[in-house]
Amino acid sequence: MNTIKTIENIEHYIEGKLSGDELNAFNDALKTDPEFAKMTEDFKLAIRSVEEFGKLELKKQLKQIHLEEIKTKPQTGRRELLRFAAIFIGFLIISAPFLYNYFTGNPNYQNLYENNFSLYPDILSQRGETHNLMLEEAISYYKNKDFENASVLFHNLDVQDQPFANAIKLYCGISYLGAGNILLANDVFTGIINDIENPFHGQAKWYLALSYLSQGNITDARPLLEDIVSKKTYNHARANQILKEV
Repeated sequence: MNTIKTIENIEHYIEGKLSGDELNAFNDALKTDPEFAKMTEDFKLAIRSVEEFGKLELKKQLKQIHLEEIKTKPQTGRRELLRFAAIFIGFLIISAPFLYNYFTGNPNYQNLYENNFSLYPDILSQRGETHNLMLEEAISYYKNKDFENASVLFHNLDVQDQPFANAIKLYCGISYLGAGNILLANDVFTGIINDIENPFHGQAKWYLALSYLSQGNITDARPLLEDIVSKKTYNHARANQILKEV
């Protein structure tokens, strides 16, 4: 049995995408193939788990199921469900995030944030402008995603005396965001956006939109994303894709 193909057929059935001969064949299989019928019910059960516990929680549960499956031999009953869950864990969690959206009626904003958060390039080192040792260390932490240390150093840099102060502010905000210091990140990005002399407006809007997404705040994220798309500023293509998903 092609498990992935079978799951795709079940998925299309639940979403109401099967019709004609495909739908008739699926219904016939439900009636005549007990194993297939049970797989369909198991899949529905897994989806209800997504709805009840949330995608992140289910991910933890399925990982544990996968570990149990590796350590133990398949049995009947509940163990059969665990075996099936272990088979499609990667497909459900990684390849089909839309299942969560479809059955809960809400996008997984945290997942959108994680999939779209990436570092703004290190333009200072590329230009040979990191003459300050503290700045060099901050950039090093930043590039290695040690956001806690990076944000501390960026924050304590005397940016008023730096010719690239605007870039430092952006890196500081991104580091705050990466470290989970949302309020501080939002303050920095908002400050950049409100500063007419700062050339990083588009970048700040992108990361502020991501920050709002990480909080599930689509109300404030949407106008930022729409502005990015309309003005074709930094990451406008990805902003457009997010808008399609929310």
